[in-house]
Amino acid sequence: MEGDAVTDFTVKDSGARMEFESGMVRDTEDNKTDYSLVLDGPMFDRWAEHLTKGAKKYAPRNWMKATGEAELDRFKRSALRHFLQWYRGETDEDHAAAVMFNINGAEYVKSQESEPKVTLNLVGSIGPEDASGWAIAAPGAIISSTISGHEHRCRATHMGWSCLRHEGHDGPHLRRAYIPGDN
Repeated sequence: MEGDAVTDFTVKDSGARMEFESGMVRDTEDNKTDYSLVLDGPMFDRWAEHLTKGAKKYAPRNWMKATGEAELDRFKRSALRHFLQWYRGETDEDHAAAVMFNINGAEYVKSQESEPKVTLNLVGSIGPEDASGWAIAAPGAIISSTISGHEHRCRATHMGWSCLRHEGHDGPHLRRAYIPGDN
């Protein structure tokens, strides 16, 4: 692998500066998404609880196996059904969290329609791989691996790294894939 992924990147710079009382200077947060805002209100916790219950029932991230029109349509129908149940005040389950889950699932499937796909077999890679076991994938690629019968899928990010986690007979394992790109 060429270069060191930890050091081969450029720190983005808006040119604007903010100085703290301590003397530390940082780029400003202007025009940057404030992800902490999604934590306000009760829905973040309720959505996490919904995902946790689903992971126990099916498997962690089972919903991320969805790839086609059938799954997209199912997410849409379920979102509509749960929205109407929430709107009518039904309390037999957390319908608001289910709406969020299903909309997220639908948007996930839609985001994959134009994404490049890479299949990565970590036992014996079918793609370029150097002797250290690092597999190379394109930015935005879906990385799918099946190890000891356990499937895991994840998306390569602009940050350049994606951890592949699977449950083996002796517990969880992590492997990393290097994603070259405009880090």
